[in-house]
Amino acid sequence: MNKLYLLPFLLFLVGAWFYFSRRQMKLKIFYAEQRQRYIESHSELTGEQKASLSKGEPWPGMPSKILIELFGEPDRKRVLDQSVTRFIWTYPDLFVYISGDEVAEWKKK
Repeated sequence: MNKLYLLPFLLFLVGAWFYFSRRQMKLKIFYAEQRQRYIESHSELTGEQKASLSKGEPWPGMPSKILIELFGEPDRKRVLDQSVTRFIWTYPDLFVYISGDEVAEWKKK
């Protein structure tokens, strides 16, 4: 392979890495601010729910609609079993188990 082609390819890889890491950081900040606004505007949340959202974690029983609103679309959705009612949603730092239309549990990566 011609060595002349190697340099632009490596520059492309470095540029792509910077672009996507910066984009991921901006999304992380956006959703952290989104969760904070949600906490402030919903006084009916329990202390445990507020603490979970402040730490960047969903709570068991959280509807998937609110999960998407506060954490964004997952990177990946996988079916957990044949009944097609249980899913694993993968986020950059979380695995969220969805049963029906609610969060059943979650785990940090």
